[in-house]
Amino acid sequence: MAMPGQGPMLALPAVQVTATSPVICINEVLKIDDKTTNDDYTDVLEDMREGCGTHGKVQGVLIIRPEHAQGRPGLKPGDVYIWCSTTDDATKIMRAMGHRKYDGRQIN
Repeated sequence: MAMPGQGPMLALPAVQVTATSPVICINEVLKIDDKTTNDDYTDVLEDMREGCGTHGKVQGVLIIRPEHAQGRPGLKPGDVYIWCSTTDDATKIMRAMGHRKYDGRQIN
C-alpha cells in the first residue's frame, strides 16, 4: 500500500542465510524443567538428526544438558549443536529449517 505523497512500496527480497562454519547452533530447542526425561533428550536428538539430515550431511548432534552448562556461561541447556560435513551442508540445512517450528516454537 502506498503512503500519501509517496510512490508504491517495494517488497524487499528475502534474505538468504549463509553458514560461516559447519556447526549450527539452534537455540532452546528443548524447554528443560524438572519433568524433562532422558527420552525427551533422545527424541530431540533423533528428530534433529532426521530432519536436518534430509537437507545436508550431518556428522553429529549434541543437546546441551544442565550439567554441560554448569560453569560455562556460553552454553544454555536445551540448545542443540549440529555438526555438518561441510559449511555448504550447514547452509543448506539452515535455509531449509529456518522457517520451521519445533514443539510449537520457531527454530532460530
